[in-house]
Amino acid sequence: MKTRRPALIAIGSNVGQRIDHVRWAEKKIASLHHCRLLFHTSLYKTTPIGTTWQMAYINALLIIETGLTPQALLRQLQALERRRGRIRKGIHWGPRVLDLDIVLYDDINISEENLLLPHPGWPERSFWSIPALEFSGLKIARAWLKNRPKARMRRVGIQPVGRF
Repeated sequence: MKTRRPALIAIGSNVGQRIDHVRWAEKKIASLHHCRLLFHTSLYKTTPIGTTWQMAYINALLIIETGLTPQALLRQLQALERRRGRIRKGIHWGPRVLDLDIVLYDDINISEENLLLPHPGWPERSFWSIPALEFSGLKIARAWLKNRPKARMRRVGIQPVGRF
């Protein structure tokens, strides 16, 4: 049996039926081989980074337990993005049908061309750090959250919009 490790996955969408895209991604991630969904946050409407002319994002976080390596998990997540219509060309921080990020993978640090762990945006991005408060009581997440600088917790441009 493969050793399973916890991973924090971020889901975002700001094109089309945003809530539908996020809910679809949650179901597909939960059904990936060697993955088990442990927790999901509420849905949040957030201001986009960079270009502000685009629609607001709908974001959520998932905690999964996985037997996949970080690289294999990334490939699976990118395949889901492509299935939903994501094209990885164009404007950096531009509109996205679906954006899936591995934010944290257990306590592993990786610095590769296509994968940085922890994600460099953790914990500055309020669309991750605010929803993360929902799982602060889970034993699995305590180490992740204790290293988060509290000074960076801002509620600017984020509001809850519902549950899964």
